[in-house]
Amino acid sequence: MTETEVLKQIKSLRNEIKGIEAVLNDLSRNTVSDVVSGSSDDFPYLPRHFSVRGANMHKMNKTYQNLIQKKQQLEKAVQEAERMLENVEDAEIRNILRLRYELGLTWNEVAIKCDSTEAAVRMRADRFLKKFA
Repeated sequence: MTETEVLKQIKSLRNEIKGIEAVLNDLSRNTVSDVVSGSSDDFPYLPRHFSVRGANMHKMNKTYQNLIQKKQQLEKAVQEAERMLENVEDAEIRNILRLRYELGLTWNEVAIKCDSTEAAVRMRADRFLKKFA
């Protein structure tokens, strides 16, 4: 993924990280159950059935590891996009990029906040981003 693509997806990347965190928190509730047969310890040894519940640790560990790895990749991409934004010397361009890609505002909303026109802010952002394409 290029820097431009990462920047354009920064809001979505952050949302995906939140989603992964929610799944990780929910994994602890992932249980399996089964019924086993046995008998009492004392005479008469009558057969009994017991319900057993627990976590499927093999599945949970694999899923957990995959999600942690994906979360780390996403966090790295977000850090890369943030670093790119911080390195933009022109404050107006930096503001346009933040409003559009971090906050997810429409081009019209960005233009209003920047006291400009939609075409102007879009053109400035496109020209800047073409340098990284």
